[in-house]
Amino acid sequence: MSTTPQDLRDKFTEVSNATAFPDSLLQGYIDETVCFINEDKFGICFDSATCYLSMHFLTIGQQTSNGVLKSLEAGKDIASQSVDKLSVTLDNKDSTDSSFAEADFSSTSYGRRYLTYLERVRTSGFCIV
Repeated sequence: MSTTPQDLRDKFTEVSNATAFPDSLLQGYIDETVCFINEDKFGICFDSATCYLSMHFLTIGQQTSNGVLKSLEAGKDIASQSVDKLSVTLDNKDSTDSSFAEADFSSTSYGRRYLTYLERVRTSGFCIV
């Protein structure tokens, strides 16, 4: 099955407003996501993993009008920021892995959930629920 913008809206109420989050915006993040996920390896977890990774990319991609990162998640801390040449540092105090990719995914709850699916694939070769 192919993930659609409506799938994201059904799963995540924070993007249910089609005016604020038009199909074209959500589809762009879904399209970006499928470049990172192998459907054969993720198996029955493919659609859920695609939804969580798409929301992670969307959250990272959202910016306020002055160009500073804005998280869809309430309470997400920004450790530092600057406006000219956009530089944002997220507080990853919950991250225990030092790798860049793991730290990036750990910066949102969606990314952390995606990591649980990815770990299933890494440890078993495919996704088991």
